[in-house]
Amino acid sequence: MSYILGTYLRSVKENFVKGKGCYLYTDKGEKYLDFVQGIAVNALGHNHEYLVKTMKNQADKPWHLSNL
Repeated sequence: MSYILGTYLRSVKENFVKGKGCYLYTDKGEKYLDFVQGIAVNALGHNHEYLVKTMKNQADKPWHLSNL
């Protein structure tokens, strides 16, 4: 029995290079509505200004401290 999670071929051939809000953008500058957003993720959109600022601020702090 294999314990490796299977992968699937992407049906989308576009090369997405950035996201903003509910949109994705390709390397050709095309704009797509992202109505899928992935499996088991928070649907918070892409590149949300407040979330990016908060994550960058938190990244400068310790990530994990032992309780020992």
